[in-house]
Amino acid sequence: MRHFLLGIIVFLIGLPCSSVHGQAYQRVDDHVDDFRVFGKNTLSLSLFPLIERGFELNYDRKIVNKHWIKISPAYYRHQNWRPDNLMLLEGYSFKVQHKYFPYSNTKSKVGLFLSYGPDFQHFDLTTPRGNVKFNKYGLECVIGLRKLFYDVFFFEVYGGLATNYLSIRRNEGADWREILEKHDSAWFQYGITGNYLVFGLNIGIVF
Repeated sequence: MRHFLLGIIVFLIGLPCSSVHGQAYQRVDDHVDDFRVFGKNTLSLSLFPLIERGFELNYDRKIVNKHWIKISPAYYRHQNWRPDNLMLLEGYSFKVQHKYFPYSNTKSKVGLFLSYGPDFQHFDLTTPRGNVKFNKYGLECVIGLRKLFYDVFFFEVYGGLATNYLSIRRNEGADWREILEKHDSAWFQYGITGNYLVFGLNIGIVF
């Protein structure tokens, strides 16, 4: 399954390169309109991480026509001081992705995009039994839609595939496997590892 997932990601990475030459006939006016409508910078908030007490921001910067770079830092803090389940988890993550818009309509202010890149996560988990620190190294590839409103606000919905590898950095007696298994049933939870589906919803501004 992992080799199949990586094969799909490699195939999708090749799509932007093959389509650039095929779109050379477009008029310069189209590029100007695209720049005017969709801007050069966007800042957005990811909504699903909020469910897991996470806070993820996304900064998108246009490099050339249809090609953007996306930087997404995130912070997690989840504490539970119930007598039967004492726990404190803190962590952060960082994504860098290439974002490509093969289609955009300046009249309807809608754009379809492909976004892919690496993902790094670090977590520090403390329980009554001890402490564990672990990292996750992964890749993500999604296809989505962006819709603008009033030339300033926008939302994005997307879905795709992701994979990551968990590496324990330090373990001092914490029963970390049992805790993570309670937080791996959905794509937005910090306990999920291996190959999984990704879905998301972002809201933000264009400037």
